[in-house]
Amino acid sequence: MQGNREYGFGIIELVVTLAVVGILATIAAPSLMTMIRDNRMTAYTNQLTATLMRARSEAISRRGSVTVCPSSNGTACNTTQAELGWISFWDVDADGVADGGAEVI
Repeated sequence: MQGNREYGFGIIELVVTLAVVGILATIAAPSLMTMIRDNRMTAYTNQLTATLMRARSEAISRRGSVTVCPSSNGTACNTTQAELGWISFWDVDADGVADGGAEVI
């Protein structure tokens, strides 16, 4: 005669496993949030650096003034909060203002 074989997990094993997973998730969550914040900061820094390098390159190739300024709508300089976005444009009259016909780069 063969003995009774039980397959699967009992309720005790499942509760212990869920407790261990919960503890590990609680420990990992703060460092995960820090990593996400740091990655966002790095992405914004890389975007700004790329915009500044492109503006410099355009100024050299056009032999004129290219301005980079904060912008919330992507068409005009209208905010002092650079975290909302920025634009670069060919500043024909070198006044630092995106005129109506300014070419956004």
